[in-house]
Amino acid sequence: MDSQDESLNPGGNLDFFLMVEDKRIPVDRDMLVRSSNYFRAMFSSGMRENCQKFVQLHGLSSSSVRALVNLLQTSQLSLKDTDIEDFIATANFLQVQKAMDYVKSHLDAHTCVDVLNIAEIYCIDDLEEAAYSFLVDNYFDIFRKGQYERLTEEQQKRVRELRKSIKSYICAIVVYDEASADTPRRTRHLYYHDDKDDVFRPYKTVDSRVPKSSFGAAVLDNNLYIVGGYTGTDGSTGQAVSSGFRFDPMTRQWHEIKPLQQARAAFTLAATDTHLYAIGGKAEADLFTVERYDPKDDSWAFVTPLPRPVTPEAATACMGDIYVAESSARFMSPGRLLKYCTGQGEWTDLGKIPYRLQCDSDMVSFADFVVLIGSHAIKSYNITSGEWYTMMRPMGGGYSKNRFDHVVYDGDIFFVGRVTTQRCTPSRGVWDCLAGVPGCGYRKAFVLKLKRLLPFPDEVYGGCDAGKATNA
Repeated sequence: MDSQDESLNPGGNLDFFLMVEDKRIPVDRDMLVRSSNYFRAMFSSGMRENCQKFVQLHGLSSSSVRALVNLLQTSQLSLKDTDIEDFIATANFLQVQKAMDYVKSHLDAHTCVDVLNIAEIYCIDDLEEAAYSFLVDNYFDIFRKGQYERLTEEQQKRVRELRKSIKSYICAIVVYDEASADTPRRTRHLYYHDDKDDVFRPYKTVDSRVPKSSFGAAVLDNNLYIVGGYTGTDGSTGQAVSSGFRFDPMTRQWHEIKPLQQARAAFTLAATDTHLYAIGGKAEADLFTVERYDPKDDSWAFVTPLPRPVTPEAATACMGDIYVAESSARFMSPGRLLKYCTGQGEWTDLGKIPYRLQCDSDMVSFADFVVLIGSHAIKSYNITSGEWYTMMRPMGGGYSKNRFDHVVYDGDIFFVGRVTTQRCTPSRGVWDCLAGVPGCGYRKAFVLKLKRLLPFPDEVYGGCDAGKATNA
């Protein structure tokens, strides 16, 4: 005897049924016509079902048809309690776009890989595209929750290619959005450089818990990490903190991470392909400890400390290892270049740096070169040959990290400042001038891949003649 699912007929007055596996599922026929190309074609073709009070469906499960009808009637569905493959196959067969749209809008880290595989099996292009987009946008969570390993080698390659194709931007964070420390805004922004119009535009407000001075900043897997720093704003007062934060530009969300094991400020934070390294710094005294952060399990661990209590003026990662510019205790003496081999956990002294380090030197890297930037000189060290080279003199001089932060993008070195941003193209020996990032005080520049550059309801800054900010 046929059984009827009255739960899908709250009013009890529906007189049309779908017959599936000896189950009678009541449904609004007009709703089927509006929602399903399959039923729309059936009822407009003169088939005998057009005159009947029911339609017999073969090869489908009653549970998935019931879930589909429930979604159409209530706009509600629990994917966790549904056989997702059977549901998608049913929706695809009956050509119910609303069901596909629902699945696309309710993807999460636990279902996206299954949905991708199902979309590929049934050749559902828009669902496959949505699944890949979700994997790209939520790469960090997918990786952390072990779902990335479930992808085939070909799928992983596609995700990497899609991530690589996203446009990168020069970004920066400063202490104050306005040019006066006496009238700070309640919020500050992460800015990106719009290279088409040569302006810095706000992309996202900075979490209010993020310290405002002497913090370390680095990018790993296109996530920005801000760690440590002072509670004060001038870099010399306040207490060193151990807190850490991660910004995911794909989801535009800030997340708190595990704190450092040792509070520190005025230190260097370097990123390899897999880890972050917090090197030296200051707390109640000078530090020479080194901590390594593993994003997979959100943990910090002490590794081999600096070989002696030195002041690491600058550091950068190059080809998987860390390079540190050590300043000398005597100001007129040259410092030394140290290398930390991440594989062996050992420090190596690479010898003297061929010019005196200022206390505001900085380091960047590209290819197999480590670049040491001082106020009046730029030196590069080739880690393959072990040779030092003199690069171009900074345009105008005085380009220290007190006034600028430095970042490499597409083979160029950017000196990101408030009034102007200078771009050095070493391969052509050319300097040019771009817009500066708004605000003043301690600044950090970095490169992030950004999507969905939505109009921000705040001001836009361009060059040194930009007008004053308006309150948000």
